[in-house]
Amino acid sequence: MRITVVLIAMISLIPLSCGLKQFERIYKSTLSIDEALVQKELLDASDNPAKKYEITNDLSGKMITVKDVVVKDIIPASDIDYQFCVLSEIQTPKGIVEFYIYSRDLSTIADLEKGKTHIDALGDFRRFFTLLDASFVKIDIGDADITILR
Repeated sequence: MRITVVLIAMISLIPLSCGLKQFERIYKSTLSIDEALVQKELLDASDNPAKKYEITNDLSGKMITVKDVVVKDIIPASDIDYQFCVLSEIQTPKGIVEFYIYSRDLSTIADLEKGKTHIDALGDFRRFFTLLDASFVKIDIGDADITILR
């Protein structure tokens, strides 16, 4: 009887482990672009490194959603866990916000066309970063699900 219970328990965990990513996404909170930019402003305004760490740590456990953006470019990924990175951007009152969207779904990425395809993306917030260019901020989105709109 004991062996049967252990065997049933092990078999029942198989579907859970296969769908862990989707299961985890049910419990993660989601940020909009506007909410992420508010957090970026708080991060920039703070001089306290502990506060900056707290904001960054809080953001790292969240998902970010990008709605109806045009694919700007598709480039080889600088992250070793991914093959390609989809670039897109939006204009905000603060300036241009660029998105670096990393996904493992190569078939969807292969169907994208630069400057034409509109997409939605939902993925893990990874970090803000800036370079010496015209954009206000860049946002890394990892492990993203990309949906082609048109």
